[in-house]
Amino acid sequence: MASNKRLDTHVNFLDPITGTDRSSWVDHLIRWIKHLPFPPWIFYSGLLAIFVFLVYLSYWFDGTVPFGSMALPFPVPWLPFYCVAFLAAIHFTNDIARKSFEKFLPALGKSEAEASLLRYRLTTTPHRAGWLMSVIGILFTVPVFFLSSYVRTEASTKLSFIYSVIIATLGFMMTAELLYHTIHQLSLVSYIHSSAININLMDLAPVYAFSNLSAQTRLIFLLILWFDLLFIPETLTNPALIILNAVGLGLLAIACFILPLLGMHQKLVLEKQRHLWEVNRRIQENTKFLYEKIDSKDLHDMDSTNKAINSLILTHDFIMKIPTWPWRPETFTLFFSALTLPTIVYIIQLLLKNLIVVK
Repeated sequence: MASNKRLDTHVNFLDPITGTDRSSWVDHLIRWIKHLPFPPWIFYSGLLAIFVFLVYLSYWFDGTVPFGSMALPFPVPWLPFYCVAFLAAIHFTNDIARKSFEKFLPALGKSEAEASLLRYRLTTTPHRAGWLMSVIGILFTVPVFFLSSYVRTEASTKLSFIYSVIIATLGFMMTAELLYHTIHQLSLVSYIHSSAININLMDLAPVYAFSNLSAQTRLIFLLILWFDLLFIPETLTNPALIILNAVGLGLLAIACFILPLLGMHQKLVLEKQRHLWEVNRRIQENTKFLYEKIDSKDLHDMDSTNKAINSLILTHDFIMKIPTWPWRPETFTLFFSALTLPTIVYIIQLLLKNLIVVK
């Protein structure tokens, strides 16, 4: 059973067209994590704990802070969070994307070969793109990390400085990987929606499939925003950083939820209009027939005609109530009530507090 699981996992990384493994180094790392004999969350939690411990250990060993002291310069204690959390986020969303795709298959209406290719692309970062994003992350480390006030106060020969550079570089690499992965994956969701040919207004379960992926992706960026606001002091005291985080991560979170689903929304609107046109045409035909019966004084079958018109009106009202946004009502409610609305309120409070202090 274990060997079959390993084989299935390996097949997921093979391009259905070429039969070759064209996945990125991040995908290979995640595949290795999946093969571990314990749940992935244990690995990520342990890795984060080790990275944080090594941060403190490097400062204790080179004498930057007294041994056992937890007072480290900003933002060093939080640097490991980003590289570990962003890798876990890619792992998490890939699993959700795979499950969402299987639920969406009845609406897709494609051959097995076409579906396999879309499944592969949805859950795999291209090999070259993975390395390119890593290089961009490394290059971004230079202006952000090396020009910061923290670096100007550190000696470049210290163990703590070297380790901080390594962790920061990993963090920026995974930031670039996560951003590309998100854009790549949610763009494919839009494409998959546009390719679907079996849209059934009477069975919306497949249509809702990818709303879970977009909602969970949105949640990831909202959690990053909350992490920055709650654990990085400079974010709380600098209005510019508050706005940058709110506008950047906040809008990104909203875009992740709504934009991938716009195409399916338009498909549902067109399908709903088609059904309404059909029922309106029948109402018109039966109404015309009813008028003819009345004008000819032929009241035969009037009762059946009246029942038909009433049934069509009920059908019209039923169709009108069918939602055209591809998410369940509770998903949309959670989007605004669970984290989005509190985040907006919290940011407004911080801005007002800073304005009052300035005055």
